[in-house]
Amino acid sequence: MRRAVIVFPGATLVQRDPAREFGALRDGAIDLAVGSATSWAAQVVELNLIALPWLVRDIDALDLLLHGEVAMRLSAAVLAAGVVPLAWTGDGFRELATRREVQLPADLTGLSLRVPSSPLLLETLQALGATPVSMNAADALTAQRRGTLDGEEISVAAYGTSRVYTAGFARLLVWQAHADALLFAINRAVWNRLSGADRELVLQAARDAAQQATAMARKLSDTAAVAEFSRQGARRGSHGIRPLGRDYRLRPRACR
Repeated sequence: MRRAVIVFPGATLVQRDPAREFGALRDGAIDLAVGSATSWAAQVVELNLIALPWLVRDIDALDLLLHGEVAMRLSAAVLAAGVVPLAWTGDGFRELATRREVQLPADLTGLSLRVPSSPLLLETLQALGATPVSMNAADALTAQRRGTLDGEEISVAAYGTSRVYTAGFARLLVWQAHADALLFAINRAVWNRLSGADRELVLQAARDAAQQATAMARKLSDTAAVAEFSRQGARRGSHGIRPLGRDYRLRPRACR
């Protein structure tokens, strides 16, 4: 083995705050990282592009976005911000898990919804009448149990692994409002110290891991996975709130 890597999962090196990962990676507190574009957009604003509401139609469109000129430009922005990008992979969409059913934009009025610390996501939900809040997982669980939190934006995969539907958020609106991506990246100084052979090794490892992550994200968010949640008590909505001019209307989306 030419390189030993110690893994610290769940953003533990930055007090479990994903928004701080990019800065730590840039400044050398972290050597390698796999981070959410939504979280890292706090330091690289161009990454907000991926999560623009209803820009990306489906997972196939997301894959195309991350394997073309757009990804090249985003990588250039990341590099300019002081971090070396290695590989991209789609991380699906943030859906909406709630206590009560949401069918119309008006149903969101006044709902307290947990979202990542992203101005883009906060402003989108505010525009729809909700009251978005950012909090860590522990605080969110406490608020959920106390009934002071009405829902959260969450991926289908995370919805399943966290089992939030067993604690009240039994309705899942598959609205595909915000796409997300994962970026494999390395500290610039660490990259510069690597030999040419080691760079190729690290780059290929990142590409292989990204490919595996893509397959895993698809498997954890497919129709069969959602159906399994339904058998365990969750209820799925198959609608999407999509922008039409200055207004918003509810459009049904066929279940895949």
